[in-house]
Amino acid sequence: GGLIGVDGLGEAGCGTFYQDSSCREDCGSCGQPCCALEFGLEISALQTRLLLEKHVFNQTLHGGFDGQFMTESIDPPTKGTMNMCARSSVLGPGITGEMGCILFKGGRQPTGPRSRKLMDELSFGIYATGTTTCTLKAWSRTKLVTSHCDAGRNYRNLEDVILQLDLRSFVQSTLYGCPQK
Repeated sequence: GGLIGVDGLGEAGCGTFYQDSSCREDCGSCGQPCCALEFGLEISALQTRLLLEKHVFNQTLHGGFDGQFMTESIDPPTKGTMNMCARSSVLGPGITGEMGCILFKGGRQPTGPRSRKLMDELSFGIYATGTTTCTLKAWSRTKLVTSHCDAGRNYRNLEDVILQLDLRSFVQSTLYGCPQK
């Protein structure tokens, strides 16, 4: 693909001179490329955990829906349980008390000859904000320290995950990295 005329862009994609304005490329917000998003969900924290385990971090599927996801840890490891985390982790400094939370750590490694170079680290925090609502904080970072820009890959990692959950609706906000052009 490339430039197809004055009216529009072809399949220029992220990381090219003519990149699409929807590209969320990051060039080192965390010292290397990264993206942190927050999603307000209208389902419980425990339901969100089940969906993440079923569709993305599914050990029996060997890499989730596209074969590229790896699970490093889920805390707590027992389904149906939650840890207690500081409410300030979601609601901001100065907020006291605790709320239920579940933490996922994993990665995404694309296939192909450069797969090691393109490995991304993923972390998700699920915070129970009510009995039928939660906040999902999602973070993706390019592991290779010498990577300068990610061609929008860290944002796509997180977008792919949230879309795989097949939710009816969610509210997304950017915490840092992956700027919208």
